[in-house]
Amino acid sequence: MVTRRTALLAFSALAVAGCSGGKGEVSGQVKFKGEPLLNGRVTFVCQAGTKEVFGSEILNGRYTISGVPAGLVKITVETFPPAPATTLPTKIPGGIPPNIKGMPPPGSPPPPPGKYVALPPRYGNVKESGLSYTVTTGHQEHDITLQP
Repeated sequence: MVTRRTALLAFSALAVAGCSGGKGEVSGQVKFKGEPLLNGRVTFVCQAGTKEVFGSEILNGRYTISGVPAGLVKITVETFPPAPATTLPTKIPGGIPPNIKGMPPPGSPPPPPGKYVALPPRYGNVKESGLSYTVTTGHQEHDITLQP
């Protein structure tokens, strides 16, 4: 027989663990000043249990984060300035062409430029962003609209 105290302890353990019986997948669009952000990162910080962190790249204004435990999350959004251009030698002394992991071969066309949008710094800080969402089980859409 389950006593009231046993049931309450079991419920409390689930609440502390941040487990409401499932996980969610959240997708959506990210806009700043009414325009989609072409690139950047969205991060969800779970507010229960061990405060797990989940993130996704923003690609062409959209993000998808999978496997997020159901419950309240706080959200950050960040964009990053493009990396400074570097000039790589086409040959290394001795005539050996450079082979740098992750770098395009010499003479490759540059990647298409993305428009960098500087966001107010508060959106990159979980305590200051003012963004939150309650994740439920299954797939859901949550658009994020940022203001200057």
